[in-house]
Amino acid sequence: MAYLDSGNICMNVEVRFGGPTSVRFPTDEIIGIAERIGASKILVAHNHPDDRPTPSDADVQHAAALWSTAEASNVKVVDDIVWCHGGVKSVLNTQRFKSLLRTY
Repeated sequence: MAYLDSGNICMNVEVRFGGPTSVRFPTDEIIGIAERIGASKILVAHNHPDDRPTPSDADVQHAAALWSTAEASNVKVVDDIVWCHGGVKSVLNTQRFKSLLRTY
């Protein structure tokens, strides 16, 4: 997680480690850090150990919840990317994210 100022300068980086299928990083905690340090933007990046860059349902749900929470706090989510040996994909540019976001 990279926290950026309005000029896209990185203010802080938060690294989390999880198990083989998930990492716990609640949206309210992410936004709390952004507010505490005065960041106006967030860039999320995570890997998929199975080498498939396609965002999972959990990735899409977390990104939509983060987007909604961030928007209410005047923080912008720049992107949420998945990277691995199989490639790099944007969660925010998927149709699943865009469809789910309409329900929030």
